[in-house]
Amino acid sequence: MGGTPHWRRSHLAWLQAAARASAAERERCAAIIERWNAAPTHDWSPAIGTALKAGYRWLDVYCGGCRQVKAIDLASVDIHPQACLTSLILSLRCRQCGGYGPLPRLLGLSRFPPFRNRTHEFSARAPRSWSPRSSRATPLPTWLHPLLV
Repeated sequence: MGGTPHWRRSHLAWLQAAARASAAERERCAAIIERWNAAPTHDWSPAIGTALKAGYRWLDVYCGGCRQVKAIDLASVDIHPQACLTSLILSLRCRQCGGYGPLPRLLGLSRFPPFRNRTHEFSARAPRSWSPRSSRATPLPTWLHPLLV
């Protein structure tokens, strides 16, 4: 009486077919996300579920008020998966600006979380360890130099 039960073989075949279909679906979703990442626009954006299905979990958002880039974890956002990314704009107000800054701008989606110290490059104030005479200082963006004078 050993061996695989009769229903198990058909179930395994169904699981393999579903895995092949989901791989094709992930590739399709990844193509949509890569097309939007090439030129992010507010006129059209992919759905949150499409981004999560493709493995793009992190949304980079730029705040024009404090000039910082923040990464938002889309898996932790409580919104319908068929909602587009641009529907998040009003709920993504910057806390440092007190909610009175300009509307945030969506920069793109990424698969991996950002580095913890990545946002200091975009801030209007230089980090404490930065000095113009330091040999290890990272160069600041050119648009930031007039703000430090």
